[in-house]
Amino acid sequence: GRKVAARLQIPAAVLCADSSIITTNDKAATWKSPVQVPGAIAINFARDGYIVATANQNECVGIQTLELKGTNVGSPSTCLEAGIKEGTVAVAHTSGSVLVWSDDIFATSPDGGDTWQS
Repeated sequence: GRKVAARLQIPAAVLCADSSIITTNDKAATWKSPVQVPGAIAINFARDGYIVATANQNECVGIQTLELKGTNVGSPSTCLEAGIKEGTVAVAHTSGSVLVWSDDIFATSPDGGDTWQS
């Protein structure tokens, strides 16, 4: 089997091609069961888990974000209308703000995704 080199007890997550997300909290010695997040296209660390960007879900033609805490998938944010090209979406969570980059759009939300500013 393959090994993952880790120096600290830092959690990690993997976004798989089928939009499932698997996580570990022990240097990849064990992995939790996959969590399905339909339309997931990007993931990053957040306060208590992960921030996930989804594409073209819930009648949104664009991007929505949601939090993943353990196996609990949060409610999606307001839709950020954006064109989506594969491999060009990134999401981040910092000090209560959510940031999304998609192709040539960079947007921030100071209120967790309720409103977007680009």
